[in-house]
Amino acid sequence: MITNLTIFAMLMQVVSLEGRVRDAQTGKPLQLVRIQLLSRGTPTNLEYTDVEGRFRFANVVHGSYTISAVSAGYEAKNIEWDVTIRGPLEIELTRTADRAGPSGSVVSIRDYLIPGSARKEFERARKEIKRQDCSKAVGHLENGLRLASDSSALNDLGNCYRLLGDFERAEASFKRAMELSDSVYIALNLAETYTAQRRFTEAETVLALAIQRKPDNGDAYFGLAVAYVSQGRFQEAEAAALQADSRPHRIADLHLILAKMYLRTKPDKVADQLELYLKEAPNSAESDRVRKALEAAKRK
Repeated sequence: MITNLTIFAMLMQVVSLEGRVRDAQTGKPLQLVRIQLLSRGTPTNLEYTDVEGRFRFANVVHGSYTISAVSAGYEAKNIEWDVTIRGPLEIELTRTADRAGPSGSVVSIRDYLIPGSARKEFERARKEIKRQDCSKAVGHLENGLRLASDSSALNDLGNCYRLLGDFERAEASFKRAMELSDSVYIALNLAETYTAQRRFTEAETVLALAIQRKPDNGDAYFGLAVAYVSQGRFQEAEAAALQADSRPHRIADLHLILAKMYLRTKPDKVADQLELYLKEAPNSAESDRVRKALEAAKRK
């Protein structure tokens, strides 16, 4: 007999994600590219590419993710990735053309404004983060930030403090980053820091501000939905998730969250959400498992 528990189990399951980053023009591997793994808009892991441009995330829970690749002098890139996608991920970054130096080499505005001494500290911090040594990374980040303010470095600092269990300093770092950037993902980091301390009202306030800043960003609404789910406020979570679905969004996992909520409240709508997921991510790493769950839901 097919039960809701069976379908839920099909929707939950761990893999590793490997990839490589190259220069789009030269094909050369890029070192120290900041690779962030985001689940439903919330950062879950951070790595930096090695000398061969490679990165790896272990023990990735089945689901859909957004992979963010950021490197000085290159255009940032976001890629939708699903656990069902087989083989290593290849990412190509294009050089920015914001400012050219006397020799004609491309220099981004961000690089131009940040002193070289600060950039070196940030690069040292990235190496320590790659080694999973946030204790050392914090020192380099703090040194660099004394020389120049940078939202990305502040976000890294907040993530490190959060990993070290220092929520007070993590909160302060994310707040400073938000003063410099309207990134939804920095807001999600701050909201997650509040949620970990059960400061739900403050988490919702931060997410509401992110929505106010970028009302057309479906991921911002989805972040609010996830915050509601963590409190068991499923009716409000559903409303926020539907708002997310009505706007441009990159994360098909939105429909899996709705499907899981509907297993409790509206089982007749589960199949619809699974079908929407497969429409948005037909070749994802999770699509085969979702298809099986869909077949099970239709047999009920």
